[in-house]
Amino acid sequence: MGIVTGLVDRVVLVAAFVGGATVPSFVAQYRQRVGGALEQARKDLQPFRELADRMFNGDLRALIDHHWRSTDPVFRGESQAISQLVESVDRLTRASDALRGDLYHQLLYLVTAGDPRMLRATWDQFAPAVSFTPQSLLAGAAIGSLVWLVFVALMHLVLALTQRRLPPLKFSPSPPARAATPDRAYGRASRPARGIR
Repeated sequence: MGIVTGLVDRVVLVAAFVGGATVPSFVAQYRQRVGGALEQARKDLQPFRELADRMFNGDLRALIDHHWRSTDPVFRGESQAISQLVESVDRLTRASDALRGDLYHQLLYLVTAGDPRMLRATWDQFAPAVSFTPQSLLAGAAIGSLVWLVFVALMHLVLALTQRRLPPLKFSPSPPARAATPDRAYGRASRPARGIR
């Protein structure tokens, strides 16, 4: 049992280290996806920025309000589209700025404010890669140690509960067999026949 648990322990530690070392690669691919989406959103918003520069001194909010007050339903719908583009550019800009810090703050942003759809899309196309950079090695060591410690704690908890529920087996030695006496082996000894002296 000790050999098996020791082997599983080592396998979990190595797997956790390798998995942790790929985390910077995932963050980098997510950051690239955010950058591509931000660039596309800016391109889509650029014509409306130019229109706002010409008609409303660069005020996009005034352009949106002008479209919204129009009686033409096409213009009213366009105001919602422009507003969504503005919100997308602002949101993606904040995400891009948050992903420029160190790895700890990038992971903190992904956990607390990462876009679920973009995270899922990044995971679906994720190509794991381990680079022997200090950042990757540090991430592998930190995440691997954390996962390994959790695994060891759970393993000891399970073993403790199992040993508590199953009472130890007790083996009592059987009493030694008694040697058979002639009386028990063959019955009572035959008496001499009467009349024979």
